[in-house]
Amino acid sequence: MENINMNRIKAVIAEHKSTGKALAEYLEYHPNSVSQWSVNSAQPSLYDLYKIATFFNINVQDLIIPTIVKPGASPCDIAKITAQEAKKAALIQKKAAKKQKNKSGKQP
Repeated sequence: MENINMNRIKAVIAEHKSTGKALAEYLEYHPNSVSQWSVNSAQPSLYDLYKIATFFNINVQDLIIPTIVKPGASPCDIAKITAQEAKKAALIQKKAAKKQKNKSGKQP
């Protein structure tokens, strides 16, 4: 399954010239957890997103808006990018469903 970027924790860590290890220490988590979030192979809970935003003194929204959104972007620009991400996710889900259907339709 294709990995979909759902957060921008890695970008925020870099923007604040911090490290995943420093964030992990603040959150009292193993650095591997933060690493998995940073590469989007796992996602933090909403509460953890709130704590991450607190650590960086930013809005939670800044952690989940795609990185390609420029600071000061209009709500219209954000909506367009979000719609593009939704279309991409729907296409991936459709391909996965088709693949699953093909597997289940085959005889052993």
